[in-house]
Amino acid sequence: NVKEYPYDPDEARRILDEAGWTVGSDGIREKNGVKLSFTCGVITGDQARRPEAELVQQYLREVGIDMQVREVPDASGGMRQGDLDAAVFNWTYGGDYADPDDGGTLRSDGGSNFSQFQNARVDELLDAGLREIDREKRIAIYHEIQEIIAEEVPFLFISYWDWYNIFSSKVKGLPESALVGDQIYAKAYQWWIEE
Repeated sequence: NVKEYPYDPDEARRILDEAGWTVGSDGIREKNGVKLSFTCGVITGDQARRPEAELVQQYLREVGIDMQVREVPDASGGMRQGDLDAAVFNWTYGGDYADPDDGGTLRSDGGSNFSQFQNARVDELLDAGLREIDREKRIAIYHEIQEIIAEEVPFLFISYWDWYNIFSSKVKGLPESALVGDQIYAKAYQWWIEE
């Protein structure tokens, strides 16, 4: 139950107009002589994500924002080092191994904090979430983190892929659910085949 941002080009235009970004003769907004333009990196040869970036490019162009798409060898490294304005690549913001901790991507000094997001309150909450053993209190901590992320928008989810692991009904001992599909294999020693 956090803030959402529905696709609304008219609202985007209104916000940009209100912020002083006016549409130039080429259809791109500008303010104080600066074009509203940035570069988005996609991994070289990535035919799955480049079309996603090109679709976003079209959406942004509709409201007067110029997003250039550039192929780069390592989009995540470019983001981590601050060499790219934006990048499109797949990443899961959420904990692994069924734990909701996401310090690696949300903590100010997180090793996978590609968006270079920094928020002292989120850092405090991540620490508190790791220390807290009461399930309900932990839930409240992670809900507050989600609210802050939804409000500050350090990254945008532009698509969600459903991944499926399919097993024969003969395989028993599978968990009822898993946060990350490939993590299910860490528990493979608990499975058996029923003949």
